[in-house]
Amino acid sequence: MSPFKKIRLYFINAIVIIYAIDYFYDIHWIFYAIPLFIFLFYLIAGSATLSLNTFIKSYTHPKSNKKELALTFDDGPSPNTLAVLDTLKNYNAKATFFCIGHRIDKHPEIMKRIVAEGHTLGNHSYSHSIWFPVFRSKKITQEINKTNDLITHYTGKENRLFRPPFGVMTPGIAKAITKTRQLVMGWSIRSFDTSTKDINKVIKRVQKKLVGSNVLLLHDDRENTPAILEPILQFALDNGYQFVDLPYIFNLAKK
Repeated sequence: MSPFKKIRLYFINAIVIIYAIDYFYDIHWIFYAIPLFIFLFYLIAGSATLSLNTFIKSYTHPKSNKKELALTFDDGPSPNTLAVLDTLKNYNAKATFFCIGHRIDKHPEIMKRIVAEGHTLGNHSYSHSIWFPVFRSKKITQEINKTNDLITHYTGKENRLFRPPFGVMTPGIAKAITKTRQLVMGWSIRSFDTSTKDINKVIKRVQKKLVGSNVLLLHDDRENTPAILEPILQFALDNGYQFVDLPYIFNLAKK
């Protein structure tokens, strides 16, 4: 039983008990509100934080203490991905690109280069719609399958790596992931490269958190990503880090 189902069961039991007490003693409405507030807070926190594994298991924090860094990029491919690929090539670093399906359709030549240079691919939905978290499970399943078909077309391999748009998880998304046999991939270091134009602030944040084995989240559709990426790569190398892909850092080869 998932943590969500357990908490939901506790919530239902709490409401039933409170109702039974209220039937005999006429208690204040606040006693209903308290468990409801706790349950809603739990749902919001669980939806926004993949590492809580509220609805389904997610891979976020590697257990190893080795100096290994898995570089991951979301929201491509885009013309800005080309400069990211150039930077990675200069440092002989491999990465995992979580691609949006409709952007694969739009930039097939960039997709071919990502694959040709030996990077790993992952599914980041087809539409990346702002409404994706509230889509029906059937529609989410269709998006996952559509993007997986594109990834298979370019790689010749079945894809099982999925990163939900915005890092949001819901029961509907979890159901679709189970149906499509995907593995949910999160991160341990979020760069926040999309929320500030201060490149140095992003770089310092990542460097400060780079302790032990980590998964770094960046976005390859941003013009400033190469300027952020290069100092991070150099810092990692100077501190004895190796660049590895997600399947390796989480030992997913046999899963």
